[in-house]
Amino acid sequence: MVSSRYPPTVGGVEKHVSRLAHELVKRGHHVRIITSSHEPNLSRTEESDAGVEVFRMPYGWDRAPFLGLLRMLHHGDLWRDRDVIHAH
Repeated sequence: MVSSRYPPTVGGVEKHVSRLAHELVKRGHHVRIITSSHEPNLSRTEESDAGVEVFRMPYGWDRAPFLGLLRMLHHGDLWRDRDVIHAH
């Protein structure tokens, strides 16, 4: 899943993406979230949220959505072996 925001930031999109991701994990799916860092960061970070893999891209990747998407596609290792890519 791709979303410019994900918890701990607060908002409707963040809640929706988090709930959907956790429900998919409960149903046996492997879920990976690609989102922005909530702090200024120069490199990609990885974390886990109750079974959901969360990859935070460097701060600001989402400021120009099209360019941000191109940058994410450049990180092909994030997309390898995925059946579905869901974006918000």
